[in-house]
Amino acid sequence: FKHDSQNMLLSLKELADFEGRNEFKQGVMKLEEYFNVRFASNEIWGFNDFDNLKNPYVKSIFISKVQDMRSMKITAEFSCPKIIEDIDIPVFDLVRVLGITLDNAVEAVSGNSDGRIAMNIMKVRDAVKFVISNTVTGPHKPVGKLIQEGYTTKSRHHGLGLGNIRDIRKENGNLFVSYKYEEDMFVATITVQQKEG
Repeated sequence: FKHDSQNMLLSLKELADFEGRNEFKQGVMKLEEYFNVRFASNEIWGFNDFDNLKNPYVKSIFISKVQDMRSMKITAEFSCPKIIEDIDIPVFDLVRVLGITLDNAVEAVSGNSDGRIAMNIMKVRDAVKFVISNTVTGPHKPVGKLIQEGYTTKSRHHGLGLGNIRDIRKENGNLFVSYKYEEDMFVATITVQQKEG
């Protein structure tokens, strides 16, 4: 929950000061302008695809996590080749799922000089897919064990991250999450299906 709340607050912190509807809308526009000016001019920032991610909450979680990766000297790759506007799920449920997944990827590669995280967002037919992959060193842990509540590879940790994702999935019938290994990469795929009607 600590990670979840930090990720949700991160998405809101620039917007929290705006009370009225017009002020809130102006705040969102200022936030987008801030991202465009600040990061376009920053020499470590080479990801034009952020412009295609139109939801400010989702955009901010990816920008923040990529900044963290860069500061930790983790190779970060971000791809969102098509414009993504409507994602048919409560935004904070999605922010929590993405935050947990990104945090786990960072934890998995931190301290590894060859650590790499790839983030790909794509629109496929009537769904939006988020594919987050990270390099894995050592033996692969069984995927079934990783998603058990309370399982953790971290010392002094409750291991509830993937269990929290499972609970969010139960509340959103159009949210699908899968995990697998592809050679030396652990791949998490988060799919949000467009609801009918």
